[in-house]
Amino acid sequence: MRNRKLGEKDFWALRNSLDSRQSISSLGVILIVSIFINAILFLIVYLVVSDYSTYPNVESIFKVHLYITVTLSLLSLIFGLPTVYKRFEKIQYLISIIVSQNTFGAFPLLLALFAFGNVYGVTQNNLLTITKLALFAGVLVFLITSIRLFLLLKRGEYRADSSKDKVRNKWEHFVSGNLPIFIAIGVGIVFIIQFLFRVIPLGDFDIIIMGTLSILIYLTMLFVLPEQLVMLYCKIRYESFNHNRKGNLKPFGFKTPQKKKKKNYKVR
Repeated sequence: MRNRKLGEKDFWALRNSLDSRQSISSLGVILIVSIFINAILFLIVYLVVSDYSTYPNVESIFKVHLYITVTLSLLSLIFGLPTVYKRFEKIQYLISIIVSQNTFGAFPLLLALFAFGNVYGVTQNNLLTITKLALFAGVLVFLITSIRLFLLLKRGEYRADSSKDKVRNKWEHFVSGNLPIFIAIGVGIVFIIQFLFRVIPLGDFDIIIMGTLSILIYLTMLFVLPEQLVMLYCKIRYESFNHNRKGNLKPFGFKTPQKKKKKNYKVR
C-alpha cells in the first residue's frame, strides 16, 4: 500500500449521502423530531425502568443525563431552523452526531443496564461488570471500524472511479468486508450474554433478550460513529461537502473565493 496523503477525491462516495438523507434540510427535520424521541426515551428509562433498579448512582446519572438531554434538545430546536442551519451547517452536523449517539447509543445502553438492575439477585458488582463488558465491546467496535475505514480510504475504495465497482460488488463483498466488525460485535455480545445467564434467573429471560437487543443497538451506533466523524472532517476540510444558501450541494472541488486585498498606493 502506497503511503500517500488522503485528498478530496478519496472521500467521494461519502459525499453522495449529503444530497439525500444527510442534507441540511433532512438533518433539520431529524433534529426537531429527535426532541420528542428523546423526551419519550427519557421518561421510559428514568421514570419506568430505573424506578426499582439497583444500579448504582442512578440519581446522579439522572441529573447529568437530564442536563445533557435538555441542552441537546434546545440545540436541536435552534439548528432545526432553516435560518440557522443554512449559516452554520458544520455545527448542525456536529450536533446531529451527538444527538444520534445520545438517542440511539446512550439511551439503549442505560435502558439495558437499569433493566438488569430490576432482576432479583443481581448485585451492584454484577451490574458494574456488565457495564465494563459493554463499554469494552463498544471501544473494540469503534477502534476496529475506525481502522477498517482508514484502510479503505487509503486503498481508494471511496474514490469516484471505484464507486461503480463497489455498487456492482457490494453484496458479494459485504460480509467479507465487514467480517472483523461482525466478529468484534459478536464477541462482545457473547461475553455479555454468557455473564447474564450466570447472574440472571431463566425466569427473567425476557429481560435478557430486551437488554441484549438494546446493547446491540448501542454497539451499532459505535459502528456508525467513525464514518460520522470522517464526514464532519470532510465538511470542515472541503467546501464541496457543504451546501449553498439555496440548499444545493456545492460542486466538487469548490473553493471559497478569496477577497482581493486592496493595494495601497503611496503618493510621491
